[in-house]
Amino acid sequence: MKMTHFDLTNWREHPTNKSYYIFFFKTIEEGKFFENLLQEHKINYESLVSDDTRYSSYVAVHRHSLQQSIKLNNLTIGTFRKPFIPNRSIGYVFIAISAFIIALAIIGYFKNQV
Repeated sequence: MKMTHFDLTNWREHPTNKSYYIFFFKTIEEGKFFENLLQEHKINYESLVSDDTRYSSYVAVHRHSLQQSIKLNNLTIGTFRKPFIPNRSIGYVFIAISAFIIALAIIGYFKNQV
């Protein structure tokens, strides 16, 4: 089984030029934000904005700058990330239910210690 189908990252090795890595973003805003971070850190890059593919923005970075680019990519993803639980009250209900279940488990453990 090839694990490339299960890869959760948004960057790959360039298909034709192995000395570059491609970062791809679903929105143009994410791509522009990533480009601005690359410029601030003085990392050379090439970019492409595309309307006809699954991703809107592609940014190519040389492999020598890959580790620093991955850190900047994580900042970009974190900036545009949506909350896991969008409603605060639902989050508190989830925490309360979890605490109740854990409390029941602890009580059950001590009651069975005869």
